[in-house]
Amino acid sequence: MKKYLILFNLLIINLAFAQVSFKILNLKTIDHNKYLLKICIINESDKKLAIPLDKVWFKGYFSPDICPKFEDIEYPYLAPTILIKNERQEYVEAKSTNLGYIDDKHIKTDNNFSSKESEKRKLINNWMKKENINNYSKAMTNLYIINNIVLLQPKQNFSYEIQLDISEIKYSRFSALHDEYPLEANNNYHLSLAICVDKDIYGYLTSAQIKKLKKYNLFTGKIESNEIEVKY
Repeated sequence: MKKYLILFNLLIINLAFAQVSFKILNLKTIDHNKYLLKICIINESDKKLAIPLDKVWFKGYFSPDICPKFEDIEYPYLAPTILIKNERQEYVEAKSTNLGYIDDKHIKTDNNFSSKESEKRKLINNWMKKENINNYSKAMTNLYIINNIVLLQPKQNFSYEIQLDISEIKYSRFSALHDEYPLEANNNYHLSLAICVDKDIYGYLTSAQIKKLKKYNLFTGKIESNEIEVKY
């Protein structure tokens, strides 16, 4: 255990000095609350970087913390946080809404919800065996982190396109919860994104996984993107 902690500490040291740029571009306005965005992460340093980033979902901003502490729950913690400023340059806080369970019609179009849950449990159980993890919840978090690490070489950039719906920021495909922003129609807002990585997430990785990443600096902290103007 002591050897593992020493290795872990060496990997995360001096990450505050890593230079990372984070840019977004509004490629297309789909309607008054939906946008097609291009997100670009640029490693401007001379070091190899590993950046945990959920490229499928977003999460809302809840005051006072842009970067809340990581929790071991089914929530897209590694997804970019949506930051929206009004005309007074104040952050608009998101609201969580419970839609209730997805109806049978939508479940059937995705080959049955219970079947998906069964597949998920099988996947996690197999992952537990493969990675030698003896706790289901930790294995689920471990898999989430491993599946969402972007590896960047020095001076390399990574980009992807994603649709953002400000009125319905889902946590996952089947989640009954989503975030939304109480914006006023016909008003202009400034939208940006923040990537937050709590150092505690690396405590969910196994010593073998940490060893595989030993050539990379593990990113921790917060980076914010540029702002783009949107009209709601």
